[in-house]
Amino acid sequence: MEPMSTDDATGEDGRSVGPRPTLVFDDSCPMCKVYTGAFDALGWSQRTPFSRALDDYGDLLDLDRARHEIPMIDEAAGTVRYGLDGLGHLLADRVPALAWWFRHPLVLRYGQPVYDFISYNRREIAGSPPPASGFDCAPDHHRTWMLRYQAAAAATTGVLSIGAPVALVAGGASAGVATVALGALDTEASDEARTKRWSHVVTCAVVAAAVTRLVTTMVRRPRLGLAVGVAAGAHQIARRRHIVD
Repeated sequence: MEPMSTDDATGEDGRSVGPRPTLVFDDSCPMCKVYTGAFDALGWSQRTPFSRALDDYGDLLDLDRARHEIPMIDEAAGTVRYGLDGLGHLLADRVPALAWWFRHPLVLRYGQPVYDFISYNRREIAGSPPPASGFDCAPDHHRTWMLRYQAAAAATTGVLSIGAPVALVAGGASAGVATVALGALDTEASDEARTKRWSHVVTCAVVAAAVTRLVTTMVRRPRLGLAVGVAAGAHQIARRRHIVD
């Protein structure tokens, strides 16, 4: 467990902006690690992984809500905020000039669907296995949000292919191999398992298409871009074979 700090965070003008709150993050999610790590590096907050947080904060947390919305614990105020509400207050406290924006009701209202889109799909987007020990904060299966993600990923693959047909080839090839390798057509699997597998399939496809488009754009060599993109897709398939249901 990372030691708790009682030091105040300091703003750009050198003034104290209060003790740092604690973000409890999904330690199986690379995206969660990155942005909570950035806040920690800036001195805006500290963090602790969910798999170890229950020992210190179990009595404070609504575990069902915390699996879907990252908790922010403010021990000085004795409060716990979740999701966009917590992040909005954290950013508003550290960047006062934009406090009106981070706490604006319309920002919270229209930002929530984006937050839910990422939260309910985070394990499939990142290809994250459950933690080896401790509490697993995986979100509930939400078929609607997963289908929306699959549609968005497929559309993104198509957009990446505009002007670069090799991106579509790489994405299509990766999707085809992933469909077989990850068992997306297994009719005996549960609906939840099949839906998750299809999310992994489209993620492999969009990664392959994105890498192909990036390399092709940078070096103007479509064949090289195709080769690198297919390799990226193959890597995603290989690492996900061990985590699909």
